[in-house]
Amino acid sequence: MQFSCKSQDLQHAVSVVQNVAQSKIANPIIENILILVEGGEVVFIGTNLTQTVRCSMEAKVEKEGQIAVPAKYIGNLVRELGEDEHTKITLKRNRLHINCAKGKYKIGGIPADEFPPFLPVSEGQKVSVSCDEMREMIRKTVFCTSTEKARFELDGVKIEGSGKEIVFAATDGRRLSVVRLSGDVEGELRALVPTRTWQELGRVLPESGEVRVTFGEQKVMFEAGDVTVLSSLLGDNFPPYDQILPKEFSKQVVLDRQGLEKAVRRACVMAGESMNQVTLSISPQGVLVEGESRALGEARDELEVEYDREPIKVSYKGDYILDFLRSVASAEKVVIEINDAVTPAGFREIDKEEYRHIIMPMRVPDEEEKAE
Repeated sequence: MQFSCKSQDLQHAVSVVQNVAQSKIANPIIENILILVEGGEVVFIGTNLTQTVRCSMEAKVEKEGQIAVPAKYIGNLVRELGEDEHTKITLKRNRLHINCAKGKYKIGGIPADEFPPFLPVSEGQKVSVSCDEMREMIRKTVFCTSTEKARFELDGVKIEGSGKEIVFAATDGRRLSVVRLSGDVEGELRALVPTRTWQELGRVLPESGEVRVTFGEQKVMFEAGDVTVLSSLLGDNFPPYDQILPKEFSKQVVLDRQGLEKAVRRACVMAGESMNQVTLSISPQGVLVEGESRALGEARDELEVEYDREPIKVSYKGDYILDFLRSVASAEKVVIEINDAVTPAGFREIDKEEYRHIIMPMRVPDEEEKAE
């Protein structure tokens, strides 16, 4: 194996696959990156056996070959190379020789035939969305998937599609994010993709272009530019999230996103980490944002609102509100949709319906409880 390339191209390819390759499980081979030079193409592959990331790279190929090298060490080494340097890479006796203008380095490897094979998904339902849409969808859903091992069926984002719409849904049982995108879907599409796969995909997506997605029976493959992400699908025991979504809301509150975020942050400080309960007292005159605990004290902020219904007091976990507000960081105003204090509330950007976040309420403390 022998090829020449720009150091910055080498750095990019290694960084794309390195993260997934460092997962430590019983099989130590996956702590390596496979470098494959074949058919005039240089390919880097990393895997943890559940997710696999592949990245191709432009290079001048002189000799084909393949080797698996430790992900940690080649990652640390190439990161220190100058970006504009010309790099020549040669394989000699299971050692990778990396030669630059002023440096020569050697990394020991293992035979590539021990590395798990890359088996792309060739048949299945196919959809395409832009990289920007995919990146936005990931940002608006993955944060509310569950990390509880006992609820592994919630450790992923559910995809449903038919006709001209694709729906992405994520929940941890206490909140729910639903994103709707336009796209052509043949037949009925249903799949549950692991959270870790979305995180990897979001990390390696190109700045522009399209993401082509192929759904097989047990695997899904994402292709975008020079990157391919292959993943196993989860067993689809995802709950019927559409039953959580209220059919309509009787009250709408419009607030400045930045002002609400600052007020909720301050309320969270005084509410304490155990409960982190934030109460909103809403009326046409404004909204009072409160957080308090007997041990710490209290925080109260008044904000202007657009609201024309009867006064209402509601309470939610402050972290959940902040997570939503971070997911719409570019919005100037947000809408809170409410029916009453004991049913789920909807959070969304103003004048936008394609993304809605649902948060379950907390019980509003009465004045006697506060006094105690």
